[in-house]
Amino acid sequence: MGAAASVDDPDASTIFRETKDEYERRLAAGDSEEEIFSSLRHIVAQRLASGTQLDPKPPLEDSQPVSSETEVQPMNDSEAPDASTRSTSLLDAATLASVTTSPDFNDLIIEPNIALSPKAPLDEEVAHHADERTASGILPVSGEKGFGRAVGTSRAALDLVQNLAPVFTTDVLTDPATLKMILKYAEVNKVPNGVDMLRFWVEIDELQHLPSHSYTHRRLRKIYDKFLSPDAPSPVCVTAHMMQEIEKALEGDNISAGIYSGAQQICYIALEKSVYPRFRDSKLFKKMQDFCAPIIPNGAPSGEAGSGNGGSNTADGSEEAEDYSLMGILAHPAKLRFLKTFCMEALALENLLFYLEVEDCKRLPNLSFVVNKTRRIYDRYCTPSSKNYITGLEENGALREIQEVVDTKGALVPKLFYEAQITVFHRISEDMWPGFCRSQEYLDHSKVVKPDTKQLIRRGNRFEESEAVHQKLDALAEFQLIDTAMHYPVEKLIPISFPESIKGMSRRKSIQKMEEEQTLSPQQVLTLLLGDPFAKKYFKLFMTRRGVDSLLAFCEEVEDFKLLPGIEFLQHSAKKIYRKYMMPSARLQVDMSTTMRDEIYVRLSNPSVDMFKKIANRVRHGMLQDSLPRFVKSNYYKELRRDSKATPADAHLATVDQAAKAGKLELCHLDVFLTYPGCMQAFRKFLDFQHCSENLMLWEEIEHYRRLPSYQIVLRSAKKIYVKYLNPNNPRSPIPLAPGLRKRVEASLDVACRTTFDEVENECYDHMRNVVVPDFLDSRIFMALVGTWATVHEDYPAEMLRGELEMAFLRHRFHLVQEARGMSRDSPAPLLDKGRNGATPPLGASTGNG
Repeated sequence: MGAAASVDDPDASTIFRETKDEYERRLAAGDSEEEIFSSLRHIVAQRLASGTQLDPKPPLEDSQPVSSETEVQPMNDSEAPDASTRSTSLLDAATLASVTTSPDFNDLIIEPNIALSPKAPLDEEVAHHADERTASGILPVSGEKGFGRAVGTSRAALDLVQNLAPVFTTDVLTDPATLKMILKYAEVNKVPNGVDMLRFWVEIDELQHLPSHSYTHRRLRKIYDKFLSPDAPSPVCVTAHMMQEIEKALEGDNISAGIYSGAQQICYIALEKSVYPRFRDSKLFKKMQDFCAPIIPNGAPSGEAGSGNGGSNTADGSEEAEDYSLMGILAHPAKLRFLKTFCMEALALENLLFYLEVEDCKRLPNLSFVVNKTRRIYDRYCTPSSKNYITGLEENGALREIQEVVDTKGALVPKLFYEAQITVFHRISEDMWPGFCRSQEYLDHSKVVKPDTKQLIRRGNRFEESEAVHQKLDALAEFQLIDTAMHYPVEKLIPISFPESIKGMSRRKSIQKMEEEQTLSPQQVLTLLLGDPFAKKYFKLFMTRRGVDSLLAFCEEVEDFKLLPGIEFLQHSAKKIYRKYMMPSARLQVDMSTTMRDEIYVRLSNPSVDMFKKIANRVRHGMLQDSLPRFVKSNYYKELRRDSKATPADAHLATVDQAAKAGKLELCHLDVFLTYPGCMQAFRKFLDFQHCSENLMLWEEIEHYRRLPSYQIVLRSAKKIYVKYLNPNNPRSPIPLAPGLRKRVEASLDVACRTTFDEVENECYDHMRNVVVPDFLDSRIFMALVGTWATVHEDYPAEMLRGELEMAFLRHRFHLVQEARGMSRDSPAPLLDKGRNGATPPLGASTGNG
């Protein structure tokens, strides 16, 4: 039982030793797994090349391979193996060599690449499976997809190639370094449409990650509501003609921040003439100079060298001049915090807030920008007359919806390209990734693991969340928390001073890093709110009051759904068991009938948790008839009996003793050793000593596989989520979907996987990011959140209030102070909550920028 695959070819034995020595040498040298993989692949590739270049078309009956590196004895025609046999033995030898010493390394090699398309190569393996049982044991040469792939002539070669391919993810296309490498790979290997597919995917992805034009429209409308409308609590002064022009522009769909350019200029002049001179004479201006100025050699900050009316300072020419003019302060986030604090204390914040919000909106895309960029992508990659046209996109209907919009002269937006982007992604994974991931350039790059600096990672929650803190918060009403936020010292938002040891460029880099932290995208703001426990609590409360809490609940259920092992994981686990114990070349091959092996092989494409039931029963009977009788007579069993006294297993082992003496051991007695950990350990030691532990290992892996959730559970969970949140026939389903998106989701329910709800999930996050978060920041409940942070720890708000959150806090505080002093128009209810019914528009419609 469990005999290793034999290697009879003398050349193969040489390669076996060579690869085994290479593996042991590199393992002892402490090389990484990638380096060991690369070295073993190089040896195998060299042998394959030397075997195929001798005679391109050798007759199978009289081919005589000659090794270019190893001298062998002459053989007659009847003894000479053909080239296919030689390739098979060499690959098998290399595979065995790489797994002989380390079981962990063995598991790493034999795992299949589950990222490959399901239709390849399993169908090819099934088609050729019968040939594997012929006398020669050789498969015909298979043409596998993938440019630059060294594919052998046997299933062992095919398995080796697949096992060495890592999973293809979007990280490869979003990382500039790997994107540049795969573009170069596509050009060098002349992959059909390769470069165009890569550029198409990246350009669409970049557009989809921009804030939507609907978000821009809402932001511009909010500026009017907060600063210019008759209901604005603290309006800015503009001319009547300017107000009419703004109101007229807001009635259209294609608007930009330019509609506020005149009003913004008026606010800038007011700041320059009224606020800025008083700020220059304040202590905060001096603190700002000390904070931003570099340390000069004489030990004094360069800001002390003088600050004339010119508004700039220079440190003996060794550093760049610091710009302390109003425009320089407005363009510098660190300096701007000092100006915000001064305006808050002087109750002169409305002009500054208006100016900053308009300036921020200038960086947001409007509808014209999005449509023009998307149209150029369509003309370049989706029009048959274009030289960059990607062939095959229309085959799966990926362009059907896009073509309908083009024919009706509608607005092209990035979310229409979702299906086309998925199609292109799968083609990249099939046509380019298998070869690219084995290129030397990518292997060298992948040895260094780099952190993702683009992902917003909140500085760890270092504030204690004890039971006492929660009790204190529960005892406070919402108005008390708002009052706590109103009394929070604004000075704490000002950056702390750097140690004098941080000088010159180090100081500038520290300030630049702080500036980057203050600029948050809409996605980063949402991530920040959902990542903080207190913010998430109040955000959920706000969504419940608005009647849109189902959006976040849906996303949370989808995240749990993604943790279920789908059909891909079942296929992966089943193939791993098959390759490790059942395929003819398996090193730990378990004795079983050919019919039983064939039944398992056919079911690998559509696995179930009970597919190994027959084999598990056969393995148990095999251990009962062969291993168990010998074990109960061994010293291992005697030692177990001594150690098991006064344990739960002792009584069961006594029945085993009686059955063994009577020669009537049954499955129930075997189960004693398979159930109790101590008994299992002793049984395993005995089998390892006897070199016949493969049956027990297989039984354990089958038991683990059998406990995996059935794929039917995945399907039921997917349908449950659909009925609960998305079904139009269910009046209680709270999330409306666009017809096209609903059809795509319904069509995928019978073959549900991790990505079934991805498009709807993206739409939910998009709505929260573009609609719910801005409204949350404009509501008074946000001030209750700030009060909660301040109650937990005095430094908590200063750490969390960044970007839009800081602006919202200052805006609320300014308006509430004015209300308390009778300087503001009455606004008993949050302005943005008036006239809102909280209804969610259909998700997935083509009006947004997804």
